[in-house]
Amino acid sequence: INILGNIAGISDRMFSGCSNLSVVQLPNSLKRIESYAFENCTNIRMIALPNGLSNIGDYAFKNCKSLKSITIPNSVNSIGEGAFAECVALTSINIPDGITRLEKDVLRNTGLVSIEIPVSVNYIGTFAFRDCESLTEVRILSPDFTIEVNSFTNMAAPVPTMTIYVVN
Repeated sequence: INILGNIAGISDRMFSGCSNLSVVQLPNSLKRIESYAFENCTNIRMIALPNGLSNIGDYAFKNCKSLKSITIPNSVNSIGEGAFAECVALTSINIPDGITRLEKDVLRNTGLVSIEIPVSVNYIGTFAFRDCESLTEVRILSPDFTIEVNSFTNMAAPVPTMTIYVVN
């Protein structure tokens, strides 16, 4: 699907459950993706987020099971709770500088193997990486941050070896 026009936002649940979507091209005018906008779009494998996007809402891409990687533009300053939860094929994501919080459940049950958390992030919420069974390396670049309890719970049994590098 190629969404055309001068659209500023994708509203709550606009494409929720549209399992026929596989490739999504969003317009350059887009500033916001609201809560649950693409939830349960289980066949999305590629979505191009435009430069100028500033906000990704709560659970916006929850359960997009075929999504393998996503590039978040540097213009994004807010990623909501559970935004990429249950994206089990997701093995690659960038967190841009400027993001200050990784909210609750943001990357819960993804296929991430490693992640670098930029210096701007000063908060990692509860269950942010819950059930990320393949996650073996986390690099935290911030000199001052809070990690909530249970951010890395319910990993694979037996528990895999995970290395958390605190660079600064």
